[in-house]
Amino acid sequence: MRLAPGPHQRILINFNPHFDLEDRECK
Repeated sequence: MRLAPGPHQRILINFNPHFDLEDRECK
């Protein structure tokens, strides 16, 4: 799941902290 960089991404991470972990593992 790749989202465009911007304030929306920060809001998404805030709403779904697990998303940040998934993004790191995906790399």
